[in-house]
Amino acid sequence: MDKMDSAVLEAYKEKFTGDEEDLKTLVKNETWLTAQECFELGLCSELFEEEKPEEDIKTADEIKNSILEKMRVNAQARKVDKTNNILNKFKREEI
Repeated sequence: MDKMDSAVLEAYKEKFTGDEEDLKTLVKNETWLTAQECFELGLCSELFEEEKPEEDIKTADEIKNSILEKMRVNAQARKVDKTNNILNKFKREEI
């Protein structure tokens, strides 16, 4: 094991409820654990309930869609401006 694994083992060893070989295996394999699994193995002392977001908080998709819509509107406005500029140029040349 390298120094990082050794440091992790030392930090977790005090709280871990399993045997040291199991802990070494978890660390060596870089195992990801759920909150419930951490609790059951003694790696955390309590679990918290997930807080529900408030209604006025936008989801990531809503934020992304809002930004994309603004970009579409801006692109359309630039397209109209460009068309108007071209039309104005032709109008000036005709006079």
